[in-house]
Amino acid sequence: MNAAVTEFAEIAGNSLKVAGLVVILIGTTYAAVRFVVRMVQRDPQAYPKVRAELGRGILLGLEVIVAADIVDTLLLDPTLEAVGALGLLVLVRTGLSWALSIEIDGYWPWQKWRVKRIEAGESVPSRH
Repeated sequence: MNAAVTEFAEIAGNSLKVAGLVVILIGTTYAAVRFVVRMVQRDPQAYPKVRAELGRGILLGLEVIVAADIVDTLLLDPTLEAVGALGLLVLVRTGLSWALSIEIDGYWPWQKWRVKRIEAGESVPSRH
């Protein structure tokens, strides 16, 4: 691979990793500040809301970090071992994403359409 492309890929991958970390840190700080404000206001939903906000920040940051890993793997180290490690990372991130999504929303990600229709007062076909 061309040295300039390799150098650009390294810079891009590292920049995305830093961006992912920054997103997680900003999300965590935002959630913490909002939690303190809600506690001062004695909001009974302060804890569930902070968990949801924190989870969203982590999920977004992880998405950016996975993008960095994809750039690193596909452009800098396209070996079978690296691609396998990337595949495992994506599986772990997907599992973590699902777990956080369930914690945030209270239902499986593929049930979103059903919950939205129920909340809107629409009938939902049964799966019998």
